[in-house]
Amino acid sequence: MTPGGKLPAKSQDLVDRLIKAKVALNDTLLWWIAGGIDAIELVAKAVETSGSTEAEGIVKYWNSLTKYPGYFGDYSFTPTQHNGYPTDEVVMSESSTAKNGTFALAPGYS
Repeated sequence: MTPGGKLPAKSQDLVDRLIKAKVALNDTLLWWIAGGIDAIELVAKAVETSGSTEAEGIVKYWNSLTKYPGYFGDYSFTPTQHNGYPTDEVVMSESSTAKNGTFALAPGYS
């Protein structure tokens, strides 16, 4: 969440769709869901773009990604970095502020 308590528009859209689908966000964390959706979409897009389900085509596609917009974060891959994890977007959250699977940002983040 932003310091004002709002989610980015893309994340809020996902939360709204999950609530409409009756996903109980009071019993899970949004990042678990977001990461799962992103993983599926990254594989599906790689297969679609490469035209193959073989690892070589998938890895080649992923290695071309820089700041691929996911729900969990923006993913980047290189031939030597296959994690894709958006560590530059990791922030601390304030404890005991859970709401709809997210937390308020800890003091000092904007």
